[in-house]
Amino acid sequence: MKPVASFKDHLFERDKNQSQTLRFLMKELAKQFIKEGYSVSAYTEASWAQFDKMSSDQKDQTYRNFLSYYAVCEEAVNSGDLICDSQALLWRMIKKLGLRPSGDLFNKISDGDVIEIYNKDFIQTFRNLRFFEISSYSIAEIFFYEWRHLYYRDNEVTQQIAARAIEVFTGQSEGTQDVSSIPEHYLIEEFSEGKNKMLMQEKFFSPLFDSHGEIQALVATSTVDVVASGVEKALPKSPKLELVK
Repeated sequence: MKPVASFKDHLFERDKNQSQTLRFLMKELAKQFIKEGYSVSAYTEASWAQFDKMSSDQKDQTYRNFLSYYAVCEEAVNSGDLICDSQALLWRMIKKLGLRPSGDLFNKISDGDVIEIYNKDFIQTFRNLRFFEISSYSIAEIFFYEWRHLYYRDNEVTQQIAARAIEVFTGQSEGTQDVSSIPEHYLIEEFSEGKNKMLMQEKFFSPLFDSHGEIQALVATSTVDVVASGVEKALPKSPKLELVK
């Protein structure tokens, strides 16, 4: 993978240079994913229209988020590790963010888990390669679109997930929280190439703390399996999506 250091001084360059840098680095990242056996596309041309719609601040934040993710992947490769080593990559990302985990976090992670980090704005800042294994979105689409535009899920389940996340962010619960009481449910990709339909079970939410002990992000783990592809909006927005009993 190409070094990112030469790009760090250009974090706030606007529009064209940001787009060029993102195109280049997303291609490099996709190449590494493919080397490790994961079929992931860098971007679709349509995704750049979404990037162009962003405000300058949104572009800067998206740019920073991607460079941070790219940097930890590059660090892993340069150290002789595999990006698909989820726990090692997660630990690198936590350090990159300048945060520390709950002491019991890594004991709660199992092989095959989808692992994500969300900040206090509920923006996904990290995902492991298992996430890309079950997703048919490109790297750019994952970074450029809000989650609510990428997936459809029953609103009641979304509300339960949000409520449990708020409990973690506000410190109402200590340590890693078992959130498996949230119903198993379907998740449908809105506009991806593969139009995957997935079966998802939330497992754990765990806080990440800054140097002052304040909660700045959370780690979410889940099991997700693709149950169908090519789903053409099988369920409309208004009716409740069937929960899996």
